[in-house]
This record gives sequence, structure tokens and C-alpha cells, in this order.
Amino acid sequence: MELSSVRFIEMFENYQTHCALHFKRSKLLRLIIVHDAQREVMEQQSKDVALYLSSAALKAAHEAASMTGKALLQKDTAIAVEATSRTADRTHGWTAARQQPAVQIANVVLPTPEERAKLDALDAKLDEIVQTLDFPLAPLMR
Repeated sequence: MELSSVRFIEMFENYQTHCALHFKRSKLLRLIIVHDAQREVMEQQSKDVALYLSSAALKAAHEAASMTGKALLQKDTAIAVEATSRTADRTHGWTAARQQPAVQIANVVLPTPEERAKLDALDAKLDEIVQTLDFPLAPLMR
């Protein structure tokens, strides 16, 4: 069976379009895979950094605990202990946890009786319209 030149050109253009779409799709899939891998690496590194900071804060806390009160009052030592405690606080989220509200409150504005009557009237009109329609979900709406 011979193909006319017009049909051959159409088939060739369709093939080119298919190849271009496949290339774009495979490129997108590669980008998604790379993005997911980067996200996983960043999450793992984040956990590792938190562990290292926690370990460093623990070592510094032990060192500070073994110091005398006079030694802790020296300017450089006091600054270092304060910086270490801030790092530990951010790493463990102690301050953030204390600042979370114990109860979440939602403000819900209830309609006035007049607004409720308008809404009920609108619902009734919509129910009438649904009952006149002929589609498979109409019995469920009744």
C-alpha cells in the first residue's frame, strides 16, 4: 500500500510531536526524581545537623555544669554559655513548644435570622431546580 506524500508528512509530523512530548515527559520525570533525591538528602542532612548541634550543646552544658559560679561570670564564658543555650533551644524547640497555644479557637460567624431565612429560601429554590432536572444524581438530592 502506497502512502500519499501528504499522509506521509502527517504521519512524520505526528511522530515528531510524539517524540517531542516523550522527551519533555522524560525530562520532567528526571527533574522530579532529582528533586526528590535532593529533598531526601536535605532532610537527612537536617537531621544530622540537629544531632550534631544537640551533641555539642550537651558537651557544653556538661562543661558549664562543672565550672564554678565565678568562672561562669567571666564575660567570654557567659557569652559562650548563652550562645550554646540559644542553639540548644532552637535545636530542640523548647521555646517554640512553650509558645504554642494549648487550645485553638475558631471564630465562626453565624447568620442572622434574616440571613438564615434567605439561605433557606435559596436552598428551596435550588432543590426545586434539581427535582426538575433529569440526571442520575437527582434521586439522591431529594
